[in-house]
Amino acid sequence: MVGTDMEWYESGPKRITEVGISVLPVLQGPLSKPIHALNNMEVHHIRLKNTAHMINGEKCPGHPEEFEFGSTCFVDLQEAKQAFTEAFIQHDAYGNPRPIILCGHAIDNDLDILRKNFEIDLEAWDVIVLVLDTQAMAKELGMNPSHLMSLKSILEQYCVEEKYLHNAGNDIAQTMVAASLLAGEVTTGRGRYSPVNQIDVDNLKAMMRNRNTFSWGTPLFCTNCDSTEHLVGQCPKTYICTRCAYRASWKHMAHTHPVGKCVRPPFPCKDCIESTNKSRQRDAMTHYIEDCHLEKCKSHPFSSSQSPC
Repeated sequence: MVGTDMEWYESGPKRITEVGISVLPVLQGPLSKPIHALNNMEVHHIRLKNTAHMINGEKCPGHPEEFEFGSTCFVDLQEAKQAFTEAFIQHDAYGNPRPIILCGHAIDNDLDILRKNFEIDLEAWDVIVLVLDTQAMAKELGMNPSHLMSLKSILEQYCVEEKYLHNAGNDIAQTMVAASLLAGEVTTGRGRYSPVNQIDVDNLKAMMRNRNTFSWGTPLFCTNCDSTEHLVGQCPKTYICTRCAYRASWKHMAHTHPVGKCVRPPFPCKDCIESTNKSRQRDAMTHYIEDCHLEKCKSHPFSSSQSPC
């Protein structure tokens, strides 16, 4: 049983920032609770190196550094494809591809992103034998039948709270939790609203915290300087983003990243573009014309041809 979830930067899935992949081996033997089936699960939280510096904050707060079910790794695009391949293409003792149950929340969105962003068509791989979509499962159980429920709302039905949703690793882990609880309600007839479920999830987190191993990527990656020796919080380098420095509302962020990793759009200064000064032309895309420090110097009461400006 394999699950996947993806996070992207702000407004659309063109810039994927995180990938969550869960892998649950074949079940053997009876279980006292459906959620106990997840004790053998592995969850991988993957951040894409080229977009890891993009952290959501406007529409929906992101929590890329708050993975609760193991360790985070940083990968490039090819390594991300390798991670998907290893998860979905597994072989039995005779070398045959093992059948896969695919699990997700609003899974059609993730399948579409896999095709467009990673050039992976799971249907073409012909290993999926069953799809479990927790959004559809909740609707079939009569949970708010007139609306498609969020993962958070489904978990709340079972007294499970996840503080750091919109972290791809946490999301797919909790999607697997939701699937087990939804399936358990059908197979065992157990009701909802049991506080014991939260205890089970907390125990699951503790059990999985040091379980993950990676054959790809690196556990350390600085989203500022691209070093694989430390994380951004330990980066010794100082940066000044000229794009942020020129705007009053962004000035406080200017020292947190280089201009090459600024997520804010460039602003063309018409005067600098048309200038014969090469340094002005080079900086033209970092600010608006009204914020051009050279334009302000023209109106300075002490400006002259000898002015430092």
